[in-house]
Amino acid sequence: MPRKSVIKNLPRGVFEHPKGSGICWIQHYDANSKRRREKAGTLANANKLLAIRRAEKLMGKLPPIAVKKEKLLFKELVADALVYARSENEARTAHQLDLKFKILLPEFGRKEVETISRKELVAWLDEQEQERDWLPATYNRWKAALSLVFRVGNLNEKTERNPLRGVRNKHEDNSRCRYLKMDEEKALSAILQKSTHMDSFLLSLHTGMRASEQKRSVVGDYSPGSGMLTVHQKKDRNKPKVHYVPLTPIAVEAYHRLAAGKKPGELLC
Repeated sequence: MPRKSVIKNLPRGVFEHPKGSGICWIQHYDANSKRRREKAGTLANANKLLAIRRAEKLMGKLPPIAVKKEKLLFKELVADALVYARSENEARTAHQLDLKFKILLPEFGRKEVETISRKELVAWLDEQEQERDWLPATYNRWKAALSLVFRVGNLNEKTERNPLRGVRNKHEDNSRCRYLKMDEEKALSAILQKSTHMDSFLLSLHTGMRASEQKRSVVGDYSPGSGMLTVHQKKDRNKPKVHYVPLTPIAVEAYHRLAAGKKPGELLC
């Protein structure tokens, strides 16, 4: 069945295209009696534009010549997004985005940005979620990568669109309570005693530091005066880059053994 117009009682010179889209166009004749059609958007904009064109005709003025824009392809926005990711993120994060972009390009790379709809992107995400058995967190990371492409396009003033704006994230339930039991700690310690990682293990055990935070630690992060260790983090952008944790006597001894023979500023672990 043909689609019905969603706008009723259109004035003369205004029509809806495509039917049922709610997008209004105007049709008029210029000072040279040449028929012209222009996209206006809303009905209110169409009425205003039609009035302007009729006034221009009475003054013998021709409407401005529309300059045809070059087609903006999705792959161009992806290239910009990758440059942005490499300048704003750590190498590991940029590499993960690069891998995602390489999967997105065969699907959307040659499509015009203006033709890519929210429905199409959400359908693709839902399809991948089913095929790859994604967890909610994985779905959200992929949605964020797609959204980044359009967001960088906004920043570079290449497009005003972001079809995924307003699409809600999946609920992530990543909470867990996990700690080493005494027998587990003893078993780990027995193995690590034979390696060079025992002190790193003790420092982690007595501070709760992430592995990435421990790898960023340098000689000089511990302050004997305050008994606090400076911890460098980059995982959460909304939190301070450094925070401080108190060291137990065991952790202090482990720190000193790790720092032995190293200069201030050298990596601790």
